[in-house]
Amino acid sequence: MRDHYTTENYVILDIETTGLSPAFSQIILIGLIHYNNGWQLTQIFCDHTNEEADLLQHLLEILKKDHLIVTYNGHAFDLPFINKRLEHHQFKRQLNLYKHFDLYRVVRASKKALGLPNYKLKTIEEYLGIYREDQISGKESVELYFQFMHQPNEKLRDIILLHNADDIRYMLPTLGILNHIPKSITEKFYPYHFEEYMLTDFEVLEDFIKLKCYSNFILPSWTDFHDGYQFVATDHTIELTLPIFKLSEYTFVDPDVLPFISTSFNEMTVEEQKSFMFFNKEELFRKSIHWITTYYPLER
Repeated sequence: MRDHYTTENYVILDIETTGLSPAFSQIILIGLIHYNNGWQLTQIFCDHTNEEADLLQHLLEILKKDHLIVTYNGHAFDLPFINKRLEHHQFKRQLNLYKHFDLYRVVRASKKALGLPNYKLKTIEEYLGIYREDQISGKESVELYFQFMHQPNEKLRDIILLHNADDIRYMLPTLGILNHIPKSITEKFYPYHFEEYMLTDFEVLEDFIKLKCYSNFILPSWTDFHDGYQFVATDHTIELTLPIFKLSEYTFVDPDVLPFISTSFNEMTVEEQKSFMFFNKEELFRKSIHWITTYYPLER
């Protein structure tokens, strides 16, 4: 992980639910690892499913606006599930899907680089030489929970809590898989943010780069096409299309259209141009945001 967020900003999260659909199921347990003068494990447990609103309230009290949530498959499951349950209980706040790093998405995009047979968390752990024995599976955890609701006892609760604690504790060493993944893949899914903007998507296509940014503020709607670029602002989102050109097998940003990328590009030798690659996502975004805030200030 990068130092763009400080250690205090990271929160590793994992949820246990009674089923896969947030329309018909509830969250029964949330495990969090966050930094408070050292890594700290917090588990929020419901003694009964009717306590879910209290569980969610407790979660919101822990999560701060500057936290970056880290999950494994949370983009598809944990965060949307939590937001649906927040909506069900009429909470006004939702978790920000853009301030989230899903390790699963990075691993899935690195299938060739890693040579893994599947994307299961246990497979990643074994790849890194991490071995553990689970007392129960996720399915068995749900079955035990329903037993617990009908016959509450400390032993059942401890087994359920241990299953969740093991899953989330092992996420810390499992993040070491990033050392085996090309930087260019990790960067695609890492939520950089600068000032009031956050980069949420980055894609290099045949003739242009697409940057998608999220703003903490509602933006006036605005669309502009000029000199080969496209700028679209709606609600909290800015989409910026940057034209690029090719020299042999190399791809470059056109400095005549976008001087903020590299004002000295035309002064470089051919060899220097060939070595000038713009795939440093963080640097590209810094310069793009500087241009955006000049071209489209938030006070507009």
